[in-house]
Amino acid sequence: MRRTATGGVSSRIGAATPATAASIPTSTWVVPTLSTRSCRGTSSTTRSTSGSCGSSAPAPTRRGRRRPVTSPPAASAAPAEARGEVAVSIVGTGVDLAEVTRVRAAIEHPRTGARFLARVFTDRERAYAESRGHGRFESYAARFAAKEATMKALGVGWGRHATWLDIEVVRPSDGRPAIVLRGRTALTAAAAGIVRLHLALTHTAALALAQVIAER
Repeated sequence: MRRTATGGVSSRIGAATPATAASIPTSTWVVPTLSTRSCRGTSSTTRSTSGSCGSSAPAPTRRGRRRPVTSPPAASAAPAEARGEVAVSIVGTGVDLAEVTRVRAAIEHPRTGARFLARVFTDRERAYAESRGHGRFESYAARFAAKEATMKALGVGWGRHATWLDIEVVRPSDGRPAIVLRGRTALTAAAAGIVRLHLALTHTAALALAQVIAER
């Protein structure tokens, strides 16, 4: 999923033993000789394949220096922490799609609308949505979807392990939406070892989509 990653435990891999040059066969090379004697009909630097003029015996050769063949550097098998890296583990994902018209109908219901708002959305969430003017119902729907997606990422439903108001969508100074957990929902996440939630939101006039990734 690592964007900035925090926490996590990496699996340790046993250190591999790199091959040494001594354990690998070496190669040799042969340099042909150049005759410096003057033979009839040839130049003094003509390449000769014989030991003497007119002789058919093969010329002696000399062996060059042995050049060891070295293996490429072995890949590092050190733990991620030793290499200055951070390993993370994704333990849950949640996706939810909310219909704007249904959320709007729940908010505008003459008898239960006020209770729905107070039960599902925090004061800060309501203040932000109302500041959006004509787009407030899209904002409410996006936050409703984010709360549902968070419960799915945690692997729990609404009730004993999570509540609507314990899951809040906030917008920090960088403008990106984020999830804040409180109360029993925060305890549920802590029990699962979850240290971070990643949130993505998008919406149209008709639909709002939220995705949450739980990381430990």
